[in-house]
Amino acid sequence: MSFKMGEAEANVITQALEEAKKLIDGSNPVLALEMICQDWMEEKGTVPERTSMEDHISYLERVYGVKVTYKAVSPAQKKKEKAAAKKIEAEAAKRAAEKVLKGEGEGDKGGAGKGKGKAADIEDLLDGDDTGGDDEAADINDLMGLDG
Repeated sequence: MSFKMGEAEANVITQALEEAKKLIDGSNPVLALEMICQDWMEEKGTVPERTSMEDHISYLERVYGVKVTYKAVSPAQKKKEKAAAKKIEAEAAKRAAEKVLKGEGEGDKGGAGKGKGKAADIEDLLDGDDTGGDDEAADINDLMGLDG
């Protein structure tokens, strides 16, 4: 495809492509344009028709002279992989929160952190439940320096 346009239109389109490339962590303007168009179509209530996996593979094999194979993943396997990833994330968050709580409680016999009152139970913090301590219990996002 090629388009003829004036400088004003080219500036708007170039800026949009640059922003889209940042969102996809890439440098390919074609993928950026596709993302912009797909978002626009979905906003209008239309689901864009995508090229099939087989067509993509055929194209890659022709262009790059390689043999590409892929393995289909069942929905059950995808669900299992997502659950495993969430478990790993939760364990990492718990370890990070424990480090923060240990750091705040140093030198304080009661284990309370820097004027926060009794520290909430780590599980309560991860669940967003402040009932593990008093009303001034530290929020996990506050402890980790995260917003919101």
